Amino acid sequence: VTDNTEPISSAMSPAAPDPYPYPVSFQISLTGFLMLEILLGLSSNLTVLALYCMKSNLISSVSNIVTMNLHVLDVLICVCCIPLTIVVVLLSLERDMALVCCFHEACVSFASVATAANVLAITLDRYDISVKPANRVLTMGRALALLASIWVLSFASFLVPFIEVGFFAHDHAELNQTVVENGALSNEYYTEPGLYYHLLAQIPIFFFTAIVMLITYSKILQALNIRIGTRFHASQKKKARRMSLLIVSTFLLCWTPITVLNTVILSVGPSNLMVRLRLGFLVMAYGTTIFHPLLYAFTRQKFQK
Repeated sequence: VTDNTEPISSAMSPAAPDPYPYPVSFQISLTGFLMLEILLGLSSNLTVLALYCMKSNLISSVSNIVTMNLHVLDVLICVCCIPLTIVVVLLSLERDMALVCCFHEACVSFASVATAANVLAITLDRYDISVKPANRVLTMGRALALLASIWVLSFASFLVPFIEVGFFAHDHAELNQTVVENGALSNEYYTEPGLYYHLLAQIPIFFFTAIVMLITYSKILQALNIRIGTRFHASQKKKARRMSLLIVSTFLLCWTPITVLNTVILSVGPSNLMVRLRLGFLVMAYGTTIFHPLLYAFTRQKFQK
C-alpha cells in the first residue's frame, strides 16, 4: 500500500508570495518614463552647462550663476536619483533592499528640498533684477553664500532618512529581524510610518516656495508694467505674463501631487497603494529636469545670442 498523503506542513503552508511588489505593466511604464527623463534631462542640462562654460560672459553675472546651480542639480538628479528609483521599481523583495530603499528615500528628500530651494533662489534673483535693477541686493558674494547654504540644507535633508533608520532599528530590532527572515524588508520599509518623518522638511519648503513664487512673479509683472515703454508694451507684457505663468505652473504641477500625498502619508500613515501612487507622482516631479532648461535657459535672449 502506497502512502499518497501529503505532509501536513506542506498542505497547510501558504502560497509563496510574489517576489515583485509591483505589477509588470506598472514597472514597464514607470521605467520607460524614468529612462526618458534621464535621456532628455541629461542631454538638455549638459548642453546648457556646456554652452554656459563656452561663453565666459555668461558666467560673470549673478543670475547665470544661480541658474547654472539649478542645472547642476538636475544633472545630479538624472545621474543619481532617477536610476535609484528605477532600481526600487524593478528589484524583487527577495533581496535585502533595506539599504537601497533608504538611499532612495534620501535621494528623494535631497531632490525635493534642493529643487525647491534652487527655484526659490532663482525667483528671488528675478525679483531683485526686475524690481531693483540699479541697486541689486543679491550681489555675487551674497549669491555664492546663498547657493552654499542651499547645498548644505540639501545634503542635510539627504542624511535625515538614515537617521530615521537608525532610530527605527534601535526601537524595533525584533521586528526588523522578523522582517529580514520573512524576506519582505523592502515592503516593511515603505509601510512603516516611523520612516516618513523626513517629509516634515520637504512639505514646508514646497509650500513656502510656491507662495513666494506666486507673490514674487505678480510683483515682477507689476514692475514690468511700469518700466515697459509704450512701443512694445502689449507684446512684451504678454510674453512676460506667459513666461511667468509657465514657470509657476510647471513647478506646481510637477511637485504638488507628491507633496499632497506626502501630507496624507504623514496624517493617516502609508499603505501599499500610497507607495505606488508616490512612485508615480515622483515621476511627475522628476519631469522638472526636462522643463528647467526650457524655462530658465533656452528662452533667455542673452543665452540665445
